[in-house]
Amino acid sequence: GNLGSFIDDKAIGALQGYEWPGNVRELENVIERAVVFCRSGDIHLRDLPPHLQQATEAGTASRCVMLLRK
Repeated sequence: GNLGSFIDDKAIGALQGYEWPGNVRELENVIERAVVFCRSGDIHLRDLPPHLQQATEAGTASRCVMLLRK
């Protein structure tokens, strides 16, 4: 794949919400992987590694629960 014109909002959210225990090297590897796996030339959530996709889903679910409790 090639680096496209944008990174999808959900992918940005996943990247921003992850704690990056491997710091910059881990982020660099994830971006490189996403560029290789992206189908359309743009990076979407599906192009990120599964652990980032799952963390995003879990984060969304816990935000929904928090909103319901208010």
